Amino acid sequence: MAGGGYSIGWELVTQQPIRRWSPEAKAKARRRNMRKRLEKKVPLFADMFEQDELARRPDYFAGADPRL
Repeated sequence: MAGGGYSIGWELVTQQPIRRWSPEAKAKARRRNMRKRLEKKVPLFADMFEQDELARRPDYFAGADPRL
């Protein structure tokens, strides 16, 4: 009999709360990752491209949430 008051489900017992990164940690990681990508793809022009990208999206590289 469907809907008889029983259900089958599960719950992860060891689940821990989600730890969010601070804006400073996000900014540091984003800049580091961008620099690594640029050094790999265009090592001679990495400084120039990095400055252009920082000027184009200052909020993102300051650790702001892009969804807001």
